[in-house]
Amino acid sequence: MLFAELALRRGTWGLAGTGRFERSAADGKGMRRMFKKSVSITVLVSFLSFIVSSCTGDNLTQPENTSRAANDLERLDEQLSAAPEVRELLEIRNEIVSLALDRGVTSRQLREAVSDAHRSNELLGFSSLEASELQNRIQALIGSLYGKYPALEQLVAQKVSESECDACDVDRLAASWDTHARALAEARTADLEASSAAGRHGGTEVALAPARAPLTCKWTQLTVGIVLCAVRSGGSLLFYALCSYGVFCGSCDGGMADVICG
Repeated sequence: MLFAELALRRGTWGLAGTGRFERSAADGKGMRRMFKKSVSITVLVSFLSFIVSSCTGDNLTQPENTSRAANDLERLDEQLSAAPEVRELLEIRNEIVSLALDRGVTSRQLREAVSDAHRSNELLGFSSLEASELQNRIQALIGSLYGKYPALEQLVAQKVSESECDACDVDRLAASWDTHARALAEARTADLEASSAAGRHGGTEVALAPARAPLTCKWTQLTVGIVLCAVRSGGSLLFYALCSYGVFCGSCDGGMADVICG
């Protein structure tokens, strides 16, 4: 009796224990299914959010960035068009070119001296001190531009790192110097005649010399190019002048550009 009672109790306990285990296992499976569903929903929501942000935020940001960059370049172009430093850098180029014209420098002489600072100075009739002062002035003007327009310095640095300087092929420009020299000489003569005629007629009803006609330039491109010419000149003023000449012809239209660039 005692054995049977114990056996019954054991059976009862066993059944009871098994029932609790089965319920526990069933509950666990249900929780796992719920967890899996929750994870699936979370992943789906995240994926849909990513798609929505990709279709809206990124695509909207890219045109905004492009538009902002274009506006920044347009503003820089306008600022450089009125920058006195740019005008003076161009004037220095003009002075060197005019000096070469006055001294009757030929294409052959240019090719031999353009990459040699010492020979360049001799050909132009500059003493070492005069050439050094002019180089210092060029560097001071560039430094002033960098201080006013940090974006310009970044553009120049990018070009330097990419080794881009089409106008730095000064040998090609030197080879065609005789042709350019004639055009420059004729432009100077026409300009002087127009100035003289304007003086005689009180400045009215006198046609402008072609060299004084309106000039249109891509000023950022022009300024970056001129600075690159100074960076790569190696101290040769002839290199700077010829290189800047090439940059000017590649960046400007009308006026003097039409006269001397051909």
